[in-house]
Amino acid sequence: MFAGSDAHTTIELGRATVQMPPFDSPESFRASLAQADIHARLSSPLVHFASTYAKLVKRIAERR
Repeated sequence: MFAGSDAHTTIELGRATVQMPPFDSPESFRASLAQADIHARLSSPLVHFASTYAKLVKRIAERR
């Protein structure tokens, strides 16, 4: 499993998180990442409508 930060609406923010032990160097980051817990909640399929609407509005604005 993985978590991404690609939110198109505020409803999507915080739906996936990676909880890691503290780290203070590149090496300890890698070790911490190996122990990470990923927590995710699926977004509603309606989120895709919000993304499509945003793309449409952007295209219309670009043509003006």
